[in-house]
Amino acid sequence: MSKTFVGVRLRQLRSERSMSQVSLAQKLGISASYLNQIEHDVRPLTVPVLLRISEVFGVDTSFFSSEDDTRLVAELREVALDQDMGIDADPHEIAQMVSSHPQLARAMVNMHRRYRNTTAQLLAATEERFSDGSGSGSISKPHEEVRDYFYQRQNYLHELDTAAEALTSRIRFHRADVGGEIAKRLRTVHDVQIVNRIDLGENVLHRFDPQTRV
Repeated sequence: MSKTFVGVRLRQLRSERSMSQVSLAQKLGISASYLNQIEHDVRPLTVPVLLRISEVFGVDTSFFSSEDDTRLVAELREVALDQDMGIDADPHEIAQMVSSHPQLARAMVNMHRRYRNTTAQLLAATEERFSDGSGSGSISKPHEEVRDYFYQRQNYLHELDTAAEALTSRIRFHRADVGGEIAKRLRTVHDVQIVNRIDLGENVLHRFDPQTRV
């Protein structure tokens, strides 16, 4: 058997079982100092100790296999190669990360996978919004563009708001009856009449007839 260092995994198992080094050493039939050296990768794991650990924790010996590390190193290298992440790490640093902190390395891989999935879903949703369903691109609907325009500006347009304030002051709007004041302004200044009707159709809010100016 080649030299196998399993410090991180052994500490993980012991921590999950809430066992002290002394308690585990007694169960394994080795000294606490020897166990401490194994956990800190000062001493390699021997076959007899490996088999005893498997019995004590009820895990397969493959739990300590380096194959999982190899796969995790490859996955973490993929994360580092993603330019969006802005990670500058050489292969040695990545391998050291996996060896010393496998759980953190796995968490990084999982978070990166979720990030890529979320990005893909957002892109698909954006493409769907700007697509007419036939695969050809199309612009947003008018009401969506208006909504987005005001949302981006927090419902404040400086030129329009200041002009409206000046007009309100000039014509002395009575805020209690804004609708009436607007109708009066249209009638006296622009010769436009406002007539309330209920026969324009369900989806028609207003309609202007330039001939009758109504």
